[in-house]
Amino acid sequence: MTNSTNLKYWWKWTINCGIGELIGIAAASMMALTVHQFLGEPETTQDKLLGLFIMLFAGLIEGFILGTLQWKVLKVKFKEIPYNKWVGFTILVAMIGWFIGTVSSLFLIQVEEIPDEFLIEPTIYQTLLYATGLGALLGAMFGYFQWLVFRQYALHTFKWIWANALGWAIAMAIIFYFATLPISSTPTSTILLYGGIGGVLAGLSVGAITGLFLNRIIKENS
Repeated sequence: MTNSTNLKYWWKWTINCGIGELIGIAAASMMALTVHQFLGEPETTQDKLLGLFIMLFAGLIEGFILGTLQWKVLKVKFKEIPYNKWVGFTILVAMIGWFIGTVSSLFLIQVEEIPDEFLIEPTIYQTLLYATGLGALLGAMFGYFQWLVFRQYALHTFKWIWANALGWAIAMAIIFYFATLPISSTPTSTILLYGGIGGVLAGLSVGAITGLFLNRIIKENS
């Protein structure tokens, strides 16, 4: 491919990832707000399981949208990659990610007897460092599941795992940053706006980084 073709393909891939994550994160944010509005802070196991089910459904939506938009670009260069496999594995890993995140927030034991003066709030730098590490781990898992499909239709695709680890490390830091902006008095509309901005920037970062690796894979298979 020429440099101009490379750039156009990279840009199309990046935009599709950005749109996919924008819609996916927006859907998840609306579901989370709905759960909180109707259930409040879930206390019973039944309420927690309901919240978990709803967020798993959010993961399904995110995986479906992101996987579909990625496949539309991917099939231009790799025509044999089946839609159902690519999207199916993307849905699976998205749901696993939401499962891990939701279970950790809903079911971990919370210690409420500790006086406030002994509670230490993490700094923004500690939060972003944690988010980056979590993103790298989840991104590697995300890339691995997609690689299980990718490797069947192209050569030199193992780097796809590293591409997603790097892309999602940055994306998760962005998502966590915007998640720390709202306070108790922040209007719902503003919270959704923060979620939307964080989602689209995260998606663009994933698309931009994985797109560079994708162009490399295409070149190695041409």
